Amino acid sequence: MADKTALAESSQALFCAIADYIGSAKTNRLFDTEKYPDYVEFRKALGAVAYKTALKRVITPGVGPTLIDKFLNENNDWYKSSVLIGKKLLNSITEIDSDYKIKAPGFQKLFYFRGDQEVMGNIEGLFKIANKSPVKGQAKFGNVNKWSPADIYLASEKAKKIIKKTLSTAKPGMFSFVELNIMTSDMIDTGDLLPLSLKKTTKDVILQKVNFDKKEEIKMLKKISISPKRVTDWKPYKKVKYGQKAETRDMRVFLNNKGEIKFRHDPSAKRFVAEFIGSGAEARAGSIGSMKVFCELFRFVDKNTASKLLKAYNAGEVDYFKLLKKIEFLRSDKKRFDFERGAISAVTIINKIMPILKPWFKRTKPKDVEQINDFIRIMYQYITSRTPLSGKFVIAK
Repeated sequence: MADKTALAESSQALFCAIADYIGSAKTNRLFDTEKYPDYVEFRKALGAVAYKTALKRVITPGVGPTLIDKFLNENNDWYKSSVLIGKKLLNSITEIDSDYKIKAPGFQKLFYFRGDQEVMGNIEGLFKIANKSPVKGQAKFGNVNKWSPADIYLASEKAKKIIKKTLSTAKPGMFSFVELNIMTSDMIDTGDLLPLSLKKTTKDVILQKVNFDKKEEIKMLKKISISPKRVTDWKPYKKVKYGQKAETRDMRVFLNNKGEIKFRHDPSAKRFVAEFIGSGAEARAGSIGSMKVFCELFRFVDKNTASKLLKAYNAGEVDYFKLLKKIEFLRSDKKRFDFERGAISAVTIINKIMPILKPWFKRTKPKDVEQINDFIRIMYQYITSRTPLSGKFVIAK
């Protein structure tokens, strides 16, 4: 059964294809949530022929039209987001590159892919090969989303052939992110490929190009720094009885751009999480879900603290799993189990790592602040797929 993310992304791929097929004039009339406030009304106005024709250009394995229809009927917020993004993409795609031709009625050359093998699967295959070709001074990507967080791809038949041919000859040590980024960049430049990262939106949509202009990325990066407010007043967690309020289990670092970084341990996923949260954003900017990766990035600015942090976390994790076994009998009582599991997480892991992180981020000497800002920027680049090795993509938000 497809999960909500797959359904949402496939739905938005469908609306992009519909807009492509019916053209700009009709899209601007039909893609109107005031005239057509829900998916049922929209489908009536669209008509069966346009709907069925658009489906032929949408490749979303595991998520067929029946599932998409059901999802959009039951989730009006995602229907509205799909309308807004589809309309914006059609009207503004030439601002990304003039070679994207989708405004005229009828399809030109693009198909719409989500979770397929020929485009997204083969690109991930190339990513895995490139990730085995180490680059000095750069951490390996934990997954393909840190290279490019594209949720759907617009791609032509030509793009499919280029990707397949490249994958057939690429070998570790010989094929790097340089080659991968040149390949994708060239196809973006000819209008044959568009990696699109989707964010649910309920207002005007912005198409943001990422990694297209490195000078602009560096300017933006320089603006990210720690706020004089520094961090939240985290205090060691003390066990309380079930139902009573306890100390918070996370710590937040405040940034000058009014965003923040939140550090926490997710006891259900059994992992450390560091996430960027933008001020007033409808979706978080992204996260690191591994203490190992977090410490690999930390090592670029402070090897000793990184080693100390990883050692403390690993020791705490051993204790966490030991104590977790002792409360398995509580699983039938979900609220009680979640409470006790959270307490174990706080005592065994949070209480070990926050005393290392909090004073590190509270330092105020000029050299220390410079070091803190360097680390924040390294994290931001990695989390938001803006490292020197990351590929080009466009965010629709």
